[in-house]
Amino acid sequence: MSKALIIEESSMKKPKVSVCLITYNHEKYIRQCMQSLVDQQTSFDYEIIVGDDASTDGSRAIIREFALRYPDLVKVLFHEENVGPSQNYRDVHFQARGEYLAHIDGDDYWMPWKLQLQADFLDAHQECVAVYCNALVLTDDHKFLGVFNDHIPEVFDLGFLLAEGNFLNNSSLCYRSRYRERVVPHAHFLDYLVHLRLGCSGKLGYLNKVLVVYRVGSETSILVQMTDKCRLLSWETLQAAQHMPVSKAVQRNAVSLFIFDVLHEGLRRFDMPFLHHWMHRIYRESGAVRNSAMFVGMLRVCASIVTAPPRRMRRFVFGPTAFRVLHSR
Repeated sequence: MSKALIIEESSMKKPKVSVCLITYNHEKYIRQCMQSLVDQQTSFDYEIIVGDDASTDGSRAIIREFALRYPDLVKVLFHEENVGPSQNYRDVHFQARGEYLAHIDGDDYWMPWKLQLQADFLDAHQECVAVYCNALVLTDDHKFLGVFNDHIPEVFDLGFLLAEGNFLNNSSLCYRSRYRERVVPHAHFLDYLVHLRLGCSGKLGYLNKVLVVYRVGSETSILVQMTDKCRLLSWETLQAAQHMPVSKAVQRNAVSLFIFDVLHEGLRRFDMPFLHHWMHRIYRESGAVRNSAMFVGMLRVCASIVTAPPRRMRRFVFGPTAFRVLHSR
């Protein structure tokens, strides 16, 4: 790990919530993000820890500006060399002193009451190890597309999360700090693995309120830059889930969702080597749920083809940017 510069530790007493902000080359977005953090309306003390992974744009100047303006609120971890998102994530989360830790990526931002509502929820729901919320989806050219998800129970468990796929927004996560060692992996990972590990530790909560604005398709988005890498990490996450305390039916559904994604992407691109590689790997590595997951995954593709005309008609009537749900059940 590279050495890092920490700008002046906060002198305030131990906060109730630590905001963990991860950023890399977010010059276009970081001011709006940080302003939304200092504008949080709370009845308790909180701190903001910013981890900058050796940005090469103007991000650091903006971060320094906030650190100097709010010295009792903002603490900064500047990496001198690029350590990658996973290590940056760990470094920031393990600097946090709060009872609750709230994560945000540097290209997203929050509504002013987000921290208060989530802290109140965790105070009232001792069975929950973490709480999430809904998010408004914003494009890089400032168009609102819709919301991140819908119809999520207020309290759910690991089985529901694995069966439904990764419907949670990472910048909406707020969890109890005592679980960070279990949930923050050492190696490269997707946020889905963090959510699943939290689900192994207890119930998860959900506030069906739009408290986050999620910027989809930004030029710094990991999903834009690492689609194939993310697919590989998604599969490795599902492999890890085979050892989690869930039923075979839940595992089958999770693998079938991944198969649907592979088939959909391969057919869309007419990429036979891609399909051959992934279907062979899934068949080889999906264990006891192999055959049933393959069958269900193919049924999902068939159902998608059948329902495609209504979706095209909807786009024709309402336009390509019609308000929609990114992760609809």
